[in-house]
Amino acid sequence: MALSGPISWFINLVGGGVEEAPPGPAARTPRSPSEIRRLSRAASRGDATAQRELGEAYLSGLGVPENTAEAARWLNLSAAQGENTARLLLAMMHLRGQGHGASEELFGAAKGEPDPAEAARLALAAAEAGDVAAMSLLAWLAATGQGMEADPALAARWYGKAAEMGQPQAKLGLGLMRLHATDGIEDKALACRLIAEASEAGLATAQYVHGTLYEAAVPPLPFDEAKAFELYRRAADAGLRPACARLGLALLKGWGTPANPVEGERWLRRAALAGDAEAAAMVGDMQMSPADGSPANPIEALNWYRIAAESGHAVAMRVLGLMYHRGTGTAPSPQDAMHWLDRAAERGDAEAAASLIRIAAGLGPDSAEARGAADRLEALAERGDAQSAFNYAVCLRNGVGRAADPAAALPWMRRVAEAGRADGQFWYGRLLLETGGDATEAWQSISDAAEQGHEEARQALAQRA
Repeated sequence: MALSGPISWFINLVGGGVEEAPPGPAARTPRSPSEIRRLSRAASRGDATAQRELGEAYLSGLGVPENTAEAARWLNLSAAQGENTARLLLAMMHLRGQGHGASEELFGAAKGEPDPAEAARLALAAAEAGDVAAMSLLAWLAATGQGMEADPALAARWYGKAAEMGQPQAKLGLGLMRLHATDGIEDKALACRLIAEASEAGLATAQYVHGTLYEAAVPPLPFDEAKAFELYRRAADAGLRPACARLGLALLKGWGTPANPVEGERWLRRAALAGDAEAAAMVGDMQMSPADGSPANPIEALNWYRIAAESGHAVAMRVLGLMYHRGTGTAPSPQDAMHWLDRAAERGDAEAAASLIRIAAGLGPDSAEARGAADRLEALAERGDAQSAFNYAVCLRNGVGRAADPAAALPWMRRVAEAGRADGQFWYGRLLLETGGDATEAWQSISDAAEQGHEEARQALAQRA
């Protein structure tokens, strides 16, 4: 089972993150009216624990209507008295832009804006007071540079303290740091052990990461698809989105388990509906090319590609744009086609940029659409994409989205030729001849293209002879 990408991104799943950091012993059952009255009286008298519990109730809507402003008010009062769980909950709220509540003037930040610096201050206070979950959150903030300068050494220190106290999120975080040497200390054996301990403790993210370690055969672990599959299943059963996607792919391909396309698609759909763009794109592909040989379902495919595109998947944007252009699964819509192809090109998809300029040219070589498409090609060419450089040179030569200027096309086509592409070599030679450039250089470039099998180049040499 080959990994779909590098595992360096796992640092973003470190245990102190918003989704993984345990927010403390928040109430799990609704509070009765009498309990709410009791908490309100005690909180009004200044009882820090009651203030924290009342804040939790408002935060979760347990016994009172959910109200983040009231939650922030009571948690701020509790945290000001040194209540660590209140500090931690409030830190998490600040990361979501909820921590200032109705007291924005007092705290000097606009209501609704995340305040990672305040989150870091609260996490530090709680961590220094011995709160293990706050230690993990503080480590994550230090590792990712939120609310403070990125400080891998500080992150490793706080993760280490929390890990020694048995906190699974901290073990995962420290394991990832040791795996990727983000603080200069690499120890893959220790990393695997820490991640395994977090996995065995039931932390879904750790189970998923643990599975990828078996899949990638990270020393000292062996390559073991079956173990990876079982770990993905545990994490997927807990609802972890990337695990649902990976489990679906494993079932689809038969990696570590007998192939089961129906079950695989079910997990991919679950991941897609939870916001996994890659899974949504895969379901779209499956609808366009069903594995069982049944007819394609372009209408449903269009919906899945749209879900993937709206989640930022560049290839899905391109496919969606082409479907709107061709009227596949929907009525043709040039406006929607241009919109999605433009968004894909903006994200660096050279094929989308090429399709965009072709469609735009049909609306008029000097149209606003053609000029915008040429802008996208130029930007991609500037980034070093050879295909976009070729297409942009053609635009300059033929006057599509730009004033016709073969001389201006020359340096762009030279880039393509220097990249070793036969079509670039041929057209660079053609442009040199068209603009009165060095004929020797021109024919040498055409000859280079012919040696690579370029048919037009061969014909040009034959005619010259």
